Formats: sequence, structure tokens, C-alpha cells
Amino acid sequence: MRVADHFRRGLVLWDKERYSGVGCLYQSQEQKDGGLITGRGLFEALQTAKVIERAANACVLDRLLAHRGEIPESWERYGAVFFPMTIYIRPQFGQFIRGLFREQCGWQDGYRNVKDDFGEKNVVLLDLGLAPN
Repeated sequence: MRVADHFRRGLVLWDKERYSGVGCLYQSQEQKDGGLITGRGLFEALQTAKVIERAANACVLDRLLAHRGEIPESWERYGAVFFPMTIYIRPQFGQFIRGLFREQCGWQDGYRNVKDDFGEKNVVLLDLGLAPN
């Protein structure tokens, strides 16, 4: 698998407490209503909601995988947290986005094809911007 697109976001100042609230996690209206949306549809929903520029890339995911203690406990109610601004491609299989998947043994790195469905237990991480002084 190789990187197909990577959208730079600049410096993210990570603060576990700031990212513990629901304001940093995005779901489409379909997901909130208990329905499903494809990964492509989720990108469109992020654009329509005017939050696509705040969606996180895989750099944040890699940092969290290296420092799992920094993952907010409040995220445990979700099955997966996605970082869609880095898109991977696997020839003959399509495009994928990475995410943190909640497993019995803790948070694990994983992939989901953009053609697959994302449900009510799936969210996208949004950058909260610079921490207040």
C-alpha cells in the first residue's frame, strides 16, 4: 500500500483533554441517524459541513499510535476514529483511509476502503486549532 494523497495540516498541538470532547469528532447526519455512508460520501459530507479543512491526516494517527496513552478515554464508545486526509492506494483493491480501531486488546491501526460503509460507531477526527493561552 502506498500514499495516494496527503493533505498537509501544519502543526497540531495535541492536548488529550481538549480532544476528549465531541467537538473534535465528526459524523455525517446519516451516521447520527443510525444509517450508513460510504467513505466517498463521508468526504462529501465533510465538504458540505465546511469542516474538510479541519479533518486530520495520518501524521496525527501515527503520533497517537506511538503514544497510546494520549488517546482520550471518551473515544472508547466509538468503534473507529478515522484520519481521512491521507489516502492510501492498493493496486487492484482501491483507495483506503486509516483509522484507530477499538479492539478488546486496545486501539489498533487499521484501514477501510473508501467504497465501504461507515456507520454510527465511526467518526472523523477534526483539528481543534491552536490551544488557547
